[in-house]
Amino acid sequence: MSGSVSIARSIFDHAVFADEAKTEREAWIWLIMEASWKSRVKRVGNVVAATERGQLAASVRFLASAWKWTAPKVQRYLKRLEKMEMIRSDADTGVTIITICNYDEYQPSGKASDTASIQRRYSGDTNENKGEIREEGKKDANASARSTAPSPDVSRFQEFWDAYPHRGGTKRNRSGAEDKYRAAIKAGASQQEIIDGAGRAHTDQRVRDGYARDPTTWLNQQGWKDEIQPQPNFTVINGSAHDRQSPQQNRQAAASDAQRRIYEAAIRNRAPSGANIEFG
Repeated sequence: MSGSVSIARSIFDHAVFADEAKTEREAWIWLIMEASWKSRVKRVGNVVAATERGQLAASVRFLASAWKWTAPKVQRYLKRLEKMEMIRSDADTGVTIITICNYDEYQPSGKASDTASIQRRYSGDTNENKGEIREEGKKDANASARSTAPSPDVSRFQEFWDAYPHRGGTKRNRSGAEDKYRAAIKAGASQQEIIDGAGRAHTDQRVRDGYARDPTTWLNQQGWKDEIQPQPNFTVINGSAHDRQSPQQNRQAAASDAQRRIYEAAIRNRAPSGANIEFG
């Protein structure tokens, strides 16, 4: 018997046939049907392979799964086809490029309608693969951009840490605060404005009453932007609130307080009316 017949590629997916292991003859027909009708790009696992007319790219594992064979059986079968000059194979990066010898004898150009249908099929495959390649390229570019992005300058974190009014003087969670400090700088805040804000926090009445926020919370809430009403008679020196009066005024105030305490004690003790109590 001679001549040839056209068989639809969907024969291996048709519902009338059982999904069972292929015979060697069926495996050969499968190879012919899977070969590219024209040049195209195909992704096999993590490898993108370019094939010409009459070629297909497939790993031994993939063929074993498609044919329901063991991998050694697939390898032996391919070697036998090569020995009989029915195929040529070239293994590269885990993917085997199989070339069907005399492909045009098995797959002639066909009629115009058939050609158009096949072209649409392979055009769709190629476009899909190109889309995957573009997507992979975007992922690689994004990963590269992330890896080369400069880290924000946080060299003045220690200044902030020292200037901040830590609750009760106890400094906690430095690493967490440093992370929030870095995030604030990355978001556009300057180190100077954060440090200045930490200094101003000392004049906040809530801070003076002992209710200072944790520095991590303060940074997360952009505390350097808080509007704090100025408190009279207090200034910030080296990160602490101090009385703005002069040393002489402070001494006079202290002396006045001492005299007041003596006077009050004398009243309580009912000192004699002629007691000599002087007030400066």
